[in-house]
Amino acid sequence: MNKEIEKYLSELEAKGYSKDLRRSSERVLNNLQLYLQEAWLIKRWNEAEETHLNSYLVHLQEIHRPEGIILKTNRVEDQTLFPMALHIE
Repeated sequence: MNKEIEKYLSELEAKGYSKDLRRSSERVLNNLQLYLQEAWLIKRWNEAEETHLNSYLVHLQEIHRPEGIILKTNRVEDQTLFPMALHIE
């Protein structure tokens, strides 16, 4: 999974995106990768399904929700996480 992340980050750099975007993308993708490995035992990107990604969004809401605040839930299809699509082969 790390190889695909590095490829994506290299593409960001080659297309002239900022270093801040590269760093934040790297952090987010590494956190997602860790979650998928620990929660679902997923070792390859092509094993991840919509259910897994939805569970990650729920996980993020649970760990970042301020006390007493209810966050609106959106479907994964409605989320734009990155400026360009991450192509998983």
